[in-house]
Amino acid sequence: MNVTSSVLSAFINLAGSNAIPQSFIGPLCSIIHDNNAIVHLFVLNNDENVKLIKTMQDTKNLIANGLSYVIERKDKSNEPTTRCWLIPTTPETKVPARIALLLQAAAHTAKAEPHPYFTLSNFDVSYAAVINGVVKEVVWSSDEEYAIHEQVDLDAMPAHDSHPVGHVWADPKTLDVYVMDTIKENDAQRLLELATVDYDPEYIAFLANHAVLSQFTRVVRLQKTGQVLSSCVIHRDFSLGMVSTDPDYLRRGLANQAVFATLDALHAYIRSQQEKIPGFLRYRPYSLIKVDNEPSVRMMGKFGFQAAFDAPLVKWIGVVV
Repeated sequence: MNVTSSVLSAFINLAGSNAIPQSFIGPLCSIIHDNNAIVHLFVLNNDENVKLIKTMQDTKNLIANGLSYVIERKDKSNEPTTRCWLIPTTPETKVPARIALLLQAAAHTAKAEPHPYFTLSNFDVSYAAVINGVVKEVVWSSDEEYAIHEQVDLDAMPAHDSHPVGHVWADPKTLDVYVMDTIKENDAQRLLELATVDYDPEYIAFLANHAVLSQFTRVVRLQKTGQVLSSCVIHRDFSLGMVSTDPDYLRRGLANQAVFATLDALHAYIRSQQEKIPGFLRYRPYSLIKVDNEPSVRMMGKFGFQAAFDAPLVKWIGVVV
């Protein structure tokens, strides 16, 4: 990474006492130990000018009206990640101009392209209403909207231990035997069959091989065949997702086991990072749940996840800036 974790912390702290959605914080957490990542940090100051943040000194004496960043990968293995955030008290009349300033700053990171394309993932739905007047072109916009559910209390977990990788257990009713494991590259096709969202096989390989994210991937396999029956991962935006189960193995608690094991591994990582980075960028485990997906809401509720009352609904939009 091209900036220090102290700079990332100072950047987030420019928000002051304002709450920042976990969907903004998460991608920054995923790059702290990633030598392949390049991040460009921008602050919209209270004088309505955008400043690039590279060092601790750059964060001095600033009052933020908004923040944005672009995360690139040196090997170009993934599309850049772009996020924008405005303080909650932003007057509605100033939203378009402030979003425009932050996106223009992001566009300058694509030096070879005068009008670069960005996917604005986890984009505030309320901002989406003005995006047409801010960018050169809206290429596409998702129909689905998602709510951000956060694990408010890290101790809101089952009292018993999760199954560690390699643990074997049997279903007393069916006598099927399962084993807890991590995702492997050759699981890609099977995971794509089970997933409710379209992913590329290359993305599965990315998760399986990522120095940090691979620590959290968990799958439940049928021991006799090795076939994946249920899964859970921490995505590159540090959200919990890809929770799915083979339809023939529903209502056996397999998804709960996968989620529980993933969260236990994630909690251990958070504790280790908090010893090095006070506050760990204000991160809390979170998941993006499609609006009206009540089964997912109920399952994540078992682990203390709640809809963030101060976070917006989000969607995905592809734009040319």
